[in-house]
Amino acid sequence: MTDDPALRLTLDMITIRPPGGPCARNVPVVLSRFLVAVGRYGRRIVAVGLVVAVVLVMAFLWRPSLADPAFGPLMVLSLCSYGLMFVAFVRPVPRAFEVRPQVPAFRPRLNPALVLATLGVLFYAVVLTGELIQESETAGFLGWLAPMGMAIAAVGLAATMLRGLGLELRPEGLRHRELAGTLTVPWDAEPVVPVAMEKRTVMYVRYGRPELVHRHGLITSRRRLYTDNIDQPLAARVIWYYVNYPEYRSAIGTHAEYDRLLSEISNKDL
Repeated sequence: MTDDPALRLTLDMITIRPPGGPCARNVPVVLSRFLVAVGRYGRRIVAVGLVVAVVLVMAFLWRPSLADPAFGPLMVLSLCSYGLMFVAFVRPVPRAFEVRPQVPAFRPRLNPALVLATLGVLFYAVVLTGELIQESETAGFLGWLAPMGMAIAAVGLAATMLRGLGLELRPEGLRHRELAGTLTVPWDAEPVVPVAMEKRTVMYVRYGRPELVHRHGLITSRRRLYTDNIDQPLAARVIWYYVNYPEYRSAIGTHAEYDRLLSEISNKDL
């Protein structure tokens, strides 16, 4: 049994116990633990996948004959990644932040569905690139278009996963990362999140001092925060707490503060 309370809470949230024998019950348990691990170690998994993809492409360039025996396993890996991605999309949302003392910050773990989607795109991009290497002399413009587009998408997704997506709480305020930009919200901007929210993956925020909110890059909206991998009521309570209790902001990112925060917000009314 794990000693990590956040991981244990997440496992309890997403484990499904269907009727049937031990084997039938063990499958969802193993799958739940696998998805938790993918979210927890998502950046490392994506980094390894990216390195493997680059090594394979270099090997195909060095010896194109290596591509044929690799296509089958790569397609299987890609399809398995996409299949597990759909399972991850329908899982219950975790009710825990990840504590990052080195940043320092509280932030959700990576969405395992996005990690698996990135792996699927990476593996398929390697297949298309290998086919292009074999047929480079006869491939026309359209023959180059699909592999190059898929390769660019794969590298872009991998870079985004390594950088991180979604909401992050820091001592100085909120930071929200999207695919091509970052939204920075200092606590002095007085972010207010409604408790009753209609969409699971989008949280709408208004600001007491909107002039203090800054965009960097391309951001879809200053009022929408994506919460695809964190429980929205929990995120709303945490934001409300630090807006109203500024004396605790400097401790954000420490395990002691996270334990104290969970105890405090469970006893306070919004």
